Amino acid sequence: MNYLINEDNLSITDRILKVNNISKDKLDVSSFFIDEDIEIVNRFKEGLLENKDKKFLIVGDYDCDGICATTIIKRLLDNLGIKANFYIPSRTLEGYGLNNKIVETAINNDFDCLFL
Repeated sequence: MNYLINEDNLSITDRILKVNNISKDKLDVSSFFIDEDIEIVNRFKEGLLENKDKKFLIVGDYDCDGICATTIIKRLLDNLGIKANFYIPSRTLEGYGLNNKIVETAINNDFDCLFL
């Protein structure tokens, strides 16, 4: 398999897709269905909307699933009209997970809620 694509006109995403023989149409998740009759989904959404006036800080992780999860949560909050920002701590400088420095920074920057 050729892992090097030397086509300057392709974005990094397009290069990765080409190397792996993946079509962009297979990445479309717009047709995914969330069953809104699931009670926990409704309670979660209602809880977020009840706190719509709050300022959220999403604390993510630097690995691939942490960055993806942070992005998904940020987009969810944006779509609900909730003010949110995110922070990805450096594992080498700050360690793993939530720590006192992150909480203090959130408080000092007037965040009301931490989303982990």
